[in-house]
Amino acid sequence: MKKACPQCSSDAVVLLRSMNLKLCSDCKHEWAWHLDAGQKPLVASNRADRGLTSEQQA
Repeated sequence: MKKACPQCSSDAVVLLRSMNLKLCSDCKHEWAWHLDAGQKPLVASNRADRGLTSEQQA
């Protein structure tokens, strides 16, 4: 479920994941978007969850 814009209450919100921002398409208000505790980022190295040592990654 999308959260509404805190400024105009519109539900037309765009997630700018790589910039950690949310943008309201109606009023153009931007606000910070942070991950919840324990939530993994969607943008990461393709080796992030492989458990490889630094020697294996080289």
